[in-house]
Amino acid sequence: MAYQVCIDIGGTFTDCLVSEPGGKISIFKSPTTPGEFEKGFINVL
Repeated sequence: MAYQVCIDIGGTFTDCLVSEPGGKISIFKSPTTPGEFEKGFINVL
């Protein structure tokens, strides 16, 4: 089973969109962490 993941690091929020094989799409948000973008990336994932 494969998932497609897209992460957008923005000004206020880091957004994550996950598409499942059956077509279901889920969206997650986490506050952006300026200066430590990897933390926002991990938090939203």
